Amino acid sequence: MNRLVTLTFQYYRLLLFNNLLFSIMCGALIHLGLKGSVIFTFSFAKLIGFVSAVAYHYYMYNKSFYYYRNAGMSIRKLYAYSVLIDLTVYIIFITCFIFLSHVAAYIKS
Repeated sequence: MNRLVTLTFQYYRLLLFNNLLFSIMCGALIHLGLKGSVIFTFSFAKLIGFVSAVAYHYYMYNKSFYYYRNAGMSIRKLYAYSVLIDLTVYIIFITCFIFLSHVAAYIKS
């Protein structure tokens, strides 16, 4: 179990910078173009960002998957656990954002 957690976080650490970069770029484009809900923009940008980061990593560093396969971890399991980590971080972020926006509205009034 300890090896599974270590390998999953190693893979997620590789995706994190690209994930943030693609999510911010996509979120800015959506927000400038649609002027829609902030939470919808974050959600859609997060989805596009994660998929783009995985696709970029798969295209550029596909030889690194042998490391995870040799460690006994399937690529699908690696993707699934990385999505779970990403969604957990995203839910915590959105919860804090909603809470702080309500606090700011309360202080403002």
